[in-house]
Amino acid sequence: MYKLTRGNKLHSSRRLSRRATVTIAMITGLFLTCNLPYFALYTLETITFLAFSYPGPFFSNTFMFFYSWTVGKILMTALNVTLNPLLYYCRMSEFRKWILELVGRVLGRFTDCTNTDGKS
Repeated sequence: MYKLTRGNKLHSSRRLSRRATVTIAMITGLFLTCNLPYFALYTLETITFLAFSYPGPFFSNTFMFFYSWTVGKILMTALNVTLNPLLYYCRMSEFRKWILELVGRVLGRFTDCTNTDGKS
């Protein structure tokens, strides 16, 4: 009996550890995917600054300069910030419970404010 209980706890512990590892890998992959354009632009700007007179051949077009920074830094960072809570919600049951409880409290406050019997 002891071996069965101990074995199940060990199996459960390994499963939770594997799930946590996969979640961390997904968060890291999302971070790298969303920030790779910025890292590439920053590297390209450094190479341009060191090898050529700035803005050089890559950033001489004004539209390309502003567009690349807008997409690379602002939009991709916003995408990362938006997708992180969704990933947490899908992968972490405690986070999901907390969000559902929070939404329930907020909706409960709105329903408490409305008076359905016509009295003020």
